[in-house]
Amino acid sequence: MEDERIEKIRNIYQRTKDIGRQITQEREKSYQLSDSSEDDYPEGIENRRPDKSNKHIRDWDDHDMNMDKIDRSTDEEGLHFEDLKQSLLEKDTQLLKVRSKNENILNQYKEAHEELEQCHEQIARQASIIHEQNYKLEEASKRIHDASHSHSQLMQRSKINVTSFQNELEQKEEEVVRLRDQLNISEERARAACVEIQQDKERIEDLAKEIKYKEEEISRMKHKCEQHEAKIDELMVNKKSDSTHLIEMDYLKEDKRRLLAMLKSTKEFKEFAEFADDSGGNLRFLQAEEPDIAPSKKKRGTSAKQMYSPGSRISPENEKENWIPEEAYQLAHEVRYQTSGEISPQLMNKLLTSLNKIWRIREKQNELRIKSKYTSEIEKLKRERNMKGQYDGVQAKKSLARTRAQLKKAEEKLRQYTEKLKKTKNLPSGMDVIDEALMIVAASQEEKRKLMEENDNLRNQVYELEEVKKNNDYEKTKFMEGANWMCTKVIKEKEKYDERDLELFKEFDHRVIGCEHDPSLAIRTVKWLKEALEVSGLEFDEVLGSLQDSAQYNMEEAMRRVQKVFSDFEPNILSLSQDTTPVPQSSISKSLA
Repeated sequence: MEDERIEKIRNIYQRTKDIGRQITQEREKSYQLSDSSEDDYPEGIENRRPDKSNKHIRDWDDHDMNMDKIDRSTDEEGLHFEDLKQSLLEKDTQLLKVRSKNENILNQYKEAHEELEQCHEQIARQASIIHEQNYKLEEASKRIHDASHSHSQLMQRSKINVTSFQNELEQKEEEVVRLRDQLNISEERARAACVEIQQDKERIEDLAKEIKYKEEEISRMKHKCEQHEAKIDELMVNKKSDSTHLIEMDYLKEDKRRLLAMLKSTKEFKEFAEFADDSGGNLRFLQAEEPDIAPSKKKRGTSAKQMYSPGSRISPENEKENWIPEEAYQLAHEVRYQTSGEISPQLMNKLLTSLNKIWRIREKQNELRIKSKYTSEIEKLKRERNMKGQYDGVQAKKSLARTRAQLKKAEEKLRQYTEKLKKTKNLPSGMDVIDEALMIVAASQEEKRKLMEENDNLRNQVYELEEVKKNNDYEKTKFMEGANWMCTKVIKEKEKYDERDLELFKEFDHRVIGCEHDPSLAIRTVKWLKEALEVSGLEFDEVLGSLQDSAQYNMEEAMRRVQKVFSDFEPNILSLSQDTTPVPQSSISKSLA
């Protein structure tokens, strides 16, 4: 058992050395790459060269080139494009400010590294405490050596403890029974856990079936909606009289409420139904003059407009922008009537749709901000729950393995005692005492040999630990391992937010295409990009804070475990120095007589 523990310690030490060597190699490679990248580009903002690997800056350069071409081709609208270009340059400077903010975040990350180094210094102080414990171990080995010399004297006083052996045997039997009961209880718990796992699997299958049923129900609802739309069109075409028109309007309102209720039950149009409920159920659809068509379906000439039809696929986002609350529609047209009809209905409808788009963008940003806040909190709680569950499972497995080992040892001792009792019954009078004395002497010699071997092994371990402490390999390995783990986490999170930024820039490029003749729309698009980037930066700050809190929690938990191991290790050494097997005195006296 002791040899296996020593072999495990050596394997762990060898693995830590290999990991440290790999980390140093990776770090040298990263330094070489960073040096080469810094030599390629000069410093400064005016003379900087755009990074060809950064797609955001490439897109901005392509956009500037396109704007220059348009400026040369159009003289009448040149002033508007110059203003737009100036605003885009201002937004570029704002992007540089955001990047400087990211550099500040990296500086904060370096400060966190310095705090981590201080924690490693605390671990080094704990290593000095380990050295003191090893010194105590040497003193314990000396006491064991003194105890081996006094063992001959203890053999003469061992006769009195024969009854104690019998009592101890009874206690061991009771302990064996108790351990068996505990083993049965643990097996029952394991079986119960298996049953729960099976029930969870069945529950998952039921949920999958229910999801499939819901999808079929959604398709049926969509079909019903199409049928109702066809009926509504027929009713609108076949108007008869004013009375029938009012009745039909009542029916249509009722159908509208029912359709909104059905839409709320679907996943795709649930948000649109909630939007309609927030507006009181009174909405009006304003058809756009040039409906949005997918880029893959656009063609040159007049055929592009013919490809859009009322039966085309409806997008929930576009529907929200085209549906206007009835109160806003009535108020806008009352204003138009008050101005003696100077504003055309088409222009008023266009104004309403533009205002609706602006308010929808603002609502989306607010929703994203709230959603990011709550998702970060949920991720933090999930990490804490997973860490706690894994630690409890490992502790339960260790306790179960410990109880099984104790049960095995107790059964082995019980078997030895029963064999010993059987032998003593068959021997003649006097021989049982001699046999018992010889067995006790042999046991004491075997125990002495084991103690000497354990003492040598412990000395070798102390020597190896002193060598490791001199070279500071263990502290360096722990530091590099923690730094590598933290860097990996930060890089993964940074890659996620880079992908999100790429998607934002792609959407920005798509929106800018239609802003050539509308500078106000271009300014609103740039403001939208700015707000989205600010939200992304705030979310990244929250993720870094949660990572720092998690690292601090893991470090404190590791320190508590190390202190617990050393607090358990010292009494075991003291009990080992005081644990000597008593030898019955009467058996030796009878054998000598």
